[in-house]
Amino acid sequence: MRIMKNIGLAFVKLHQLTDAITSYEYILSEKADYRTALHLIVCHFALRDRDSMRRTFLDLLEIQSKPKKAVMPESLIELSHPESDDDDPARNLYSEAIRSDRLRLIEQELKSEKDWCILMAAKLISPVVGDTLSQGYEWTVEQVRMAGHLELGNDLEINKAVKHLKKREFEAAIETLKTFEKKDSRAASTAATNLSFLYLLQNEVSQAEKYATEAVESDRFNTGALVNKGNCCLKQNQLLKAQEYYREALNTESSCVEALYNYSLVSKRLGHYDRALDTALKLNYIIKGHPHTLFQIASM
Repeated sequence: MRIMKNIGLAFVKLHQLTDAITSYEYILSEKADYRTALHLIVCHFALRDRDSMRRTFLDLLEIQSKPKKAVMPESLIELSHPESDDDDPARNLYSEAIRSDRLRLIEQELKSEKDWCILMAAKLISPVVGDTLSQGYEWTVEQVRMAGHLELGNDLEINKAVKHLKKREFEAAIETLKTFEKKDSRAASTAATNLSFLYLLQNEVSQAEKYATEAVESDRFNTGALVNKGNCCLKQNQLLKAQEYYREALNTESSCVEALYNYSLVSKRLGHYDRALDTALKLNYIIKGHPHTLFQIASM
């Protein structure tokens, strides 16, 4: 099977996509795996074969990782020593060993591989498998959720909103992101962050602040949400509060370029020129030669 995979990749390199498809289809019929299914979808995408993309995507969702259950479920871990006390060091050591054993690590790697392949395939085909962008995403999201991957379905919805943004279809993007308002998930924080940014672009500061606050409350380590919250404070001329939010974003992610630039900007407005210059120089080291950064450095 490994040799067949290399043959398929060689055919792709030679732009002989039909032969590559034959190799990948043989592998899927004999011993299916996520990466091969993704490669097959890429070949069908290159040939603009919509029906084959749909069919192979469904095959990808049906692939089962082996072994199906490689580790002891959490419920069994908890029941393994029911007579033990929660503070029993022996029980804690036992549970920790089970949670980090090699079989569990293998299962986590398989899950990461599966999620990555499904998400990449869905992002690739969603804009083209339907008559419109929305129809394509609706189909892939529905199939992914029916297969039991709810978080991946949420990620695809976010990706759909981003696609609308790139096409400058702001109303469609806002409508998609607002569907996450009542959802308690990682994607809800991401959606609120994007909504806040959209409302900032439209200069609707109160709405931007509302969604930035929701995003921060949902995930305190969301750097984008912290930057947006700082931007809202900056728009309202609350410079010290804005500086605090940018600093918190940098504590979470020291190389966040938006936080660095805005922190330098607000420090300059507060008259803290040394701090502003140091921050701008650090940003220039990360992104060399950016015109806005160079202008701020020169002005100080």
